[in-house]
Amino acid sequence: MTTFLKTTALPTHGAVTLPQRDYVSTAVFREEQERLFANRWLCIGREEQVAKPGQYVLVEIGVESLIVVRDRKGTLRALYNVCRHRGTRLCESPCGELSETIQCPYHAWTYALDGRLIGVPDQRELEGFNKADYPLIQAHVATWEGFLFINLADEPEPFAEAFAPLIGRVNQWNLAALRVGRRFEYDVKANWKLLFQNYSECYHCSPLHPSLVKLSPPTSGENDLIEGPILGGFMTITEAGGSLTLSGGSCGVAVGDLSEDERQRVYYYSIFPNMLLSLHHDYVMVHTFKPVAPDRTHITMDSPPVVRALRFMTDVYDDLGGAQLVNGFQQSFQVGPLDPFMTGLVAMKIDTSPYLVQIGDWKPSMDFIVSPAPMPADQLALGRKPVAWSGGFAFVIPTTARNKDGAVWRPVKSHSPFL
Repeated sequence: MTTFLKTTALPTHGAVTLPQRDYVSTAVFREEQERLFANRWLCIGREEQVAKPGQYVLVEIGVESLIVVRDRKGTLRALYNVCRHRGTRLCESPCGELSETIQCPYHAWTYALDGRLIGVPDQRELEGFNKADYPLIQAHVATWEGFLFINLADEPEPFAEAFAPLIGRVNQWNLAALRVGRRFEYDVKANWKLLFQNYSECYHCSPLHPSLVKLSPPTSGENDLIEGPILGGFMTITEAGGSLTLSGGSCGVAVGDLSEDERQRVYYYSIFPNMLLSLHHDYVMVHTFKPVAPDRTHITMDSPPVVRALRFMTDVYDDLGGAQLVNGFQQSFQVGPLDPFMTGLVAMKIDTSPYLVQIGDWKPSMDFIVSPAPMPADQLALGRKPVAWSGGFAFVIPTTARNKDGAVWRPVKSHSPFL
């Protein structure tokens, strides 16, 4: 049986926000791209986007571009969008349907949809050349409840382990059978961590989202996932049979076989580091993040086709200038110096839950270790900085970080032996 805890009952262990530089520093942003987004499972869309063999979408993660395609045998692939000959970009269109092959526009090297190199002009003149030695480099792919995930790490944490808290937990929402009604993409002038913080608490809801508070009081929050890279729980809906819509009534039939309690709740889960999952009884909404710069994040929102639900969620965000306020958070971090209250803000109990994250490379020297404050002596002895907290998320950066070759950072994956 799932156990839920009131947010006010969660231990905070003296949690404080991250320092200013972690929201504005280019060096920190670059480190996050290398250590977090290149090593964690990232949600990049829905299986329906690549339902048939040959269908593909392009995905950008940091400086990398990948072709996510279903090959002729129906297997999902995430192929680096880089020819193995001279590093030329293979595909430019953001989505489409390929026939049998992918051909480089520069020297016509040709690849099968499973990444095998199958055609090279004038190969007979290349002594000792073997096409089998130059397939397209692949990233790891996983699916869960109709969502697509990729991981750029060479040896990533198994998906089943990374998503263990959610696997089997939300089956009743019938997520795999749902289809995206509308997709919106937009930029927010804010650091990606501020968006996670904002989503993970409703302390701001009364002043900022009055229309939401009328339908779902912020004090009703209870969490079932309070540690690890997945956090969240539910908030209740005030009116029986109600929903988060313009009218306050349901906008459709239940999306799955939900219990009476589940029909009176909205479940909110933040899935580190780029996914927000909002489970309503009559619709589901998903946000995914792509950090672009320390002060800019690109957001993709998959939403229901129902106008009443969509309009309501848009209106909630716009209450009292929601977008402008989040943008303003970033500006306040940039215009300094901040006063002691802002640089060492103690998180409210309603905002924060303890968070234990294993982030970064699988090698011990690349781990991010997070633990309740004060930092244990054995962790300090390893050269790790004391823990910092941010809206329920905690981050610790080792004072040194080297990969197996001794380099401080892994190089960008160009994957071209001929460059």
